[in-house]
Amino acid sequence: MKKMRFVRFALTSASIFIGAIVMGSEQPARAGAPSEQTGVDVLPVVVIAEAVSLLGEDTVILPGWLEARRQPPRLEGATGVVDLEIVNLELRGASRLGLVSAVERPDEGEAYRSGGEIRSLQPGTLLPASGFIELFLDLDLPATIIGPLQLHNETPLRLVPAVRGEAAPLDAWPPLGVTFQRMPTPTGGELDCIALVTADNSETDLELCIRGLTLEVAPLLPSYSVARGSLGLLHPADVLALTPRTATVGSGQAPFVRIACAGLGLSGCGASGTQDDIDALSFGDDLAATGSAYFSVGPGAVGVTNSAVAEQSACPPAKPGLSPEPETDVFIASGDGGNSHILDGNGPIGACSPAFPLGLIESMSARTNLNAFHRQDGATVDADGNGVPERAVYFSLDAASPSLDAFGFSAADVLTTANGAQPSVYASASALGLQEGDDIDALCLLDNGDGVYGGGDSITFSLTPDSPTLIDISAGPGDLLTPGSPPRIVQPAAALGLAAGDDVNAASCAPAPAVGNGDVNCDGETNSIDAALVLQYTAALIGTLDCALGADVNTDDFIDSIDAALVLQFEAGFLEQLPVA
Repeated sequence: MKKMRFVRFALTSASIFIGAIVMGSEQPARAGAPSEQTGVDVLPVVVIAEAVSLLGEDTVILPGWLEARRQPPRLEGATGVVDLEIVNLELRGASRLGLVSAVERPDEGEAYRSGGEIRSLQPGTLLPASGFIELFLDLDLPATIIGPLQLHNETPLRLVPAVRGEAAPLDAWPPLGVTFQRMPTPTGGELDCIALVTADNSETDLELCIRGLTLEVAPLLPSYSVARGSLGLLHPADVLALTPRTATVGSGQAPFVRIACAGLGLSGCGASGTQDDIDALSFGDDLAATGSAYFSVGPGAVGVTNSAVAEQSACPPAKPGLSPEPETDVFIASGDGGNSHILDGNGPIGACSPAFPLGLIESMSARTNLNAFHRQDGATVDADGNGVPERAVYFSLDAASPSLDAFGFSAADVLTTANGAQPSVYASASALGLQEGDDIDALCLLDNGDGVYGGGDSITFSLTPDSPTLIDISAGPGDLLTPGSPPRIVQPAAALGLAAGDDVNAASCAPAPAVGNGDVNCDGETNSIDAALVLQYTAALIGTLDCALGADVNTDDFIDSIDAALVLQFEAGFLEQLPVA
């Protein structure tokens, strides 16, 4: 099979589209019926502010979430416009002046109204579009050197979608993976510094102001759990999320409990003592792990040379292996034996943590171990948000979980539950070709809709390092397996960019495209978003494509703008199929 490694040339134009990563809980809204553009989005975000005061400059990192309400599309001539209202926002972080929190400032008539718009760039379709958001914030600094401060901005903080510091169009909504940034005026020059003032609009003695500001939206909306004994008082059988079930100020910061242990019908849900531990998770909509796979690793994983896992394992450079390590993070296999860093335990703090934060703890002395992962939000199975899934959830429990003995299960059984009922066995250890002592610790599962394991269903899994089946089949804890007598390796650790002995302890699998079919973001469709991602890849604006094997649509062993043009022709109906010679 060909490995796409070559880029014929790079584009540098700021008109290159932003391609959102679309593996979250909802497919992003695209041009279409007005109803597709109307609604409310709760988005995990990280705000990075360049604050200036008499004490000097300070970079303040504020993770949190915002709630944006989209109004129905309207026309201004032939231009489609969607108005946005920021109805809630909660951010928390630290600065040289101490802890700081920020919320959306309440409207006073037309004053302090946070919002924005999406404005189409071509007739007849809403996307691609220009866009902006404007923020009015209330900031609370409870313990500065001059006492507590409550501040706000009178001038809106205006942000636009950007790639490498240049304004760029939006190609999807919600804008997963998009960075909004404060820009200078079109006439150029330096950014002005927006004053932060007190309730009576007076400046403080510190003369605080905000110059630079970026707002990064999470690349996807995942579900995840942590291992037993992890820091932060998180229960190992709770399913966590980046956004609160109810978006109200005071909800706090991620991780949020999206589906509690009790909502899965488990018995080991106590706050202390022996607890159940979910160590593999799926919502039944994964695909076979022969294409892209999201994954996390166990402690001590080192990855192959030049992989993102290796980079995390070797950080910090001065004391490699001390902190952070990759067990708190999520990676995606690139399809060519490498991997990319997509989600980080504690986020964009320091040179070792460039990815979006999961709200977990990474320190030199201790780290949280991410233990189960699914690429979609809990709303996929729990539409009403009450913490009890109406649709089936599939999972396994580690060998020390009390529910195994209570219900007569094993750590090698795939379990399922819905509506808070006691779990049942979906696929038994024997049906998977496993034996006593095996422990499933990563799971990709596609159910055909009948809720019974059999024909038309697909299961891919990994096993813990001490599972006896690994020895019998000469496999390792980083290999992804499929059922059989015995199971067989379907995705070796090396294909994920992992070293021998590395442990995959969480996985969620994406579609495997046919070579050259144009679907580079693994959403099952070939369209202009794929073309945009190919252009970004050729311009080195992104380092990898989720389904890179789909990119070379003219089969010339290069990924370039010609492939992007052919994808657009295919979407427009000028080509009957891809690939083309």
